[in-house]
Amino acid sequence: MNRTRMMRGLVVAVAAIAVSGFVGCGGSSGGGDGAGGGSALLLSITAQGIPGPLWESPGITPPNCPTNLPLNAPVIFTFAGAVDPASLPAPGQAIGAIQITIPGTAGAPTLPAFGGFGVQDDPAMPPGNARRVVFTPVPPSDPTNPQSAGFATPATYTIFVPRGGSSSQVLTVAGRPLQNEALTCFSTCEPPVGGSASVCFTDPVPGNPF
Repeated sequence: MNRTRMMRGLVVAVAAIAVSGFVGCGGSSGGGDGAGGGSALLLSITAQGIPGPLWESPGITPPNCPTNLPLNAPVIFTFAGAVDPASLPAPGQAIGAIQITIPGTAGAPTLPAFGGFGVQDDPAMPPGNARRVVFTPVPPSDPTNPQSAGFATPATYTIFVPRGGSSSQVLTVAGRPLQNEALTCFSTCEPPVGGSASVCFTDPVPGNPF
C-alpha cells in the first residue's frame, strides 16, 4: 500500500468513526491493511490476577482502577487488528506508544514502570493474528524485596495509550495509526507489615514456584 492510499484510508476511517462511533470487535474499517484485516482500535486492557477489564472500548467511565495488582502481573492490551512490533516502546521504561507511569506531582517526577512489551496472538482468534500486546514487568532481583520489581509498591499507576494525531509515538495497528485512546489506572499490592512479600506475586503455573 503506498503512502497516499494509506493516508486516504486513514482520513476515511476517522470520518467514519466521527459519524458512526467505533466499529465492533469483528468489524473492518475498510481498505486492506496487508495484516489479516481488522481495525486500528484498542478493545480492552486487562491484568493477570485482576477480574474484569481495567479498560474496555469505547471506555469505562470512570475507569476500573483495581487495587492489589500483583507486582509481577502482566498487563494485556487486546486490539481489533494486528500490531506492528516496531511501534512498541523499547524494553526498559514503559513510556512511548504505551505509557505505564506513576504520575508526577509537585516536586516529584513521573516514574515509569520497568519491563518489556511484546506482540502475541489473541487466543480467541486464528493463529498468527498478532492482536495482543503484553507488558511484562521486570521480576524482582530479590524475592524478599518487592521494591526491586518492575512495579513499585505501594503505588498507583496510570496507563495511557495515545491515538494517532495526539502524540509523536503511537501504535501501528492493522497497518494504520491507532484510532482510539485509553486511560485507566491500578494500584499495586503492598506486602503486610512483618509479613512475606510473596503474597504480592502471582504464580499462574501449577506446581512449585520457579
